[in-house]
Amino acid sequence: MTPEGNIWMSHDGKLSIFSTSHESFVPLPAAIATHPELSSANISKIFLCSGHILLITDSEVHYAYNLSDNSLALEDDPDFVFDIPDFSLNTVYEDSDKNIWWCSYDQGYQISYAYKERFRNNILDAVLGGKSVLSLDISGNKIFLATLRDGIFCYDIDKGSLASLKERNNIPEKDKQYIGCIRADKAGRLWIGTIKKVFLCSVDDDCLSILRSWDYPSAICMKPDNYGNVWIGNCSGLLMRINGTTLQTDIVDLGIDVRLYTFVGGIDFLPSGNIIAAAFSEGMYEIDRNSLSVKKIDIRKDDWEQCITRSVFIP
Repeated sequence: MTPEGNIWMSHDGKLSIFSTSHESFVPLPAAIATHPELSSANISKIFLCSGHILLITDSEVHYAYNLSDNSLALEDDPDFVFDIPDFSLNTVYEDSDKNIWWCSYDQGYQISYAYKERFRNNILDAVLGGKSVLSLDISGNKIFLATLRDGIFCYDIDKGSLASLKERNNIPEKDKQYIGCIRADKAGRLWIGTIKKVFLCSVDDDCLSILRSWDYPSAICMKPDNYGNVWIGNCSGLLMRINGTTLQTDIVDLGIDVRLYTFVGGIDFLPSGNIIAAAFSEGMYEIDRNSLSVKKIDIRKDDWEQCITRSVFIP
C-alpha cells in the first residue's frame, strides 16, 4: 500500500490499483497505461520501496514507477534508481534506515545501502573517471575532492552537481604536485595540505581563494577539534596546531628520534579534549590540549596483537 492508501495488485498478470479512501479501483497512471510494452505485459511481482513501485514482469523485466513525479523507467534507463541483483527476486524489504534488502528463492540476499543512493549520479564517473583522487572531505551536503592533476572539485550531494573549483590566486604548481589532505572547517573554509605547504582557502561561488599559507611539508592527516583549532600531521614526529581564528601556530614535538623514519597517519580526540596521535612504527601519543605536553601511551604487547591487521600505505 502506498502512503496515499492505494493498493497495487496484479490479477491474472494484469495490473490494477485500488483506492482505500474511495473504496474503488482507480485508473492506472498514464505513464503505465500508455507504455507500449508494460501496458500489455504480465506483471508477476510488485514491490514498494524508496518512493517507487517496482514492477516485475513474468519475463523478469523490471520497471520503476516514481510516485512523486509519475515517471516510469525501465531497468536499462539512466533514471532507473535501483541496482537489481542478478537473480530472481522473491521478496524486497526496505528497513528503517532506508536500506533495501533483495531476497531470492535460492541465492540468499543482497543489500543496497541507502547512502549509496545519494551518489547515484553518472557525473562523478564522467568527470572523475580515470583521475587520481588524492584526498576528500565531507562538509554538510558537499564533498571536496583533490585530484592529482586536475585540481579540486566540489560535489553537491543534494543537487547531484560537480564543479571544478577555480583559483582566484593560484596555488603554485609545485605545491599542487601532491595534495596529502584537505579538510573543510565549520566556517566553510578549506584547509589544504600539499607537498610543500598548508593553505587556508575560502570557497565562494565555486572559486577558491588563498587566505594564508604555512611552510609545513607533506601533510598527511588533518583534523579540526572542538575548540577552533586544526591539527596537522606529516612525515615527521612534529605536529602543527593552527588556531582557526587567530591563525597562530604551535609545533608539538612528539619526541621521536629524528634518525627514525616515521609519520603521523592519524589524529583523534579524547572526551577530555586531549589529542591522540598515531605515529608509524612508534605507537600512540597523547597531547594535553592546554599545555601541549606529550606522553606516550603504554599499550601492552598482547593488546597490540589483538588489533585488526590490515594493509598499510607508507608514503
